[in-house]
Amino acid sequence: MDIPSAVNNIATSFAYLAERMLALEAKSRKYKRRVTAHRATIGAMEREEQEMRETWVAREDHLLQRIAELERENDVLWRDNAGLGEENRQFAAENRRLWEENGKMKVVEVVDEVRDEGTGVKREKEEEEASEEGRESKRLRIEGESNNESGYGSEEESDDDSNVDSSEESEDDIVVISKEEFNSAAWGN
Repeated sequence: MDIPSAVNNIATSFAYLAERMLALEAKSRKYKRRVTAHRATIGAMEREEQEMRETWVAREDHLLQRIAELERENDVLWRDNAGLGEENRQFAAENRRLWEENGKMKVVEVVDEVRDEGTGVKREKEEEEASEEGRESKRLRIEGESNNESGYGSEEESDDDSNVDSSEESEDDIVVISKEEFNSAAWGN
């Protein structure tokens, strides 16, 4: 082989190697751009993860504080419940006492009108002052027909409280009064 041919072959080889180096540099730049993009993506993901971690830590702290507040409120409610239980026992005792007293009282039946059992005539309550003791006594006056006209009672019966026989109470010991009498007794009139 002569020298020119060898030089030509060497020049061709160098040109091929230069081409390959340029191609490899292009690929390297391309991969570097990809690596840079991936690194940017990874950095963004890392920042997002950090923000989420900080958010969750803040939420966890808030939840722990809220749990502590609820536990304190629960303790207060338990103490209040204990106090209410004591009040409830007191009310129950008072209720039993009132029921016992109620059992000793007469049953009062309030009706619109009170009518005499014998004649069916409406009775009206009247108040008058006692002549000697100065106290108010109540009597029932029968309005309508007199005893003689209705055939009820005798001429010797007077128009005082003797006309109302206390023995006429029922076996159940029920006292029948009108609404006006009940309201008057309730309001102290």
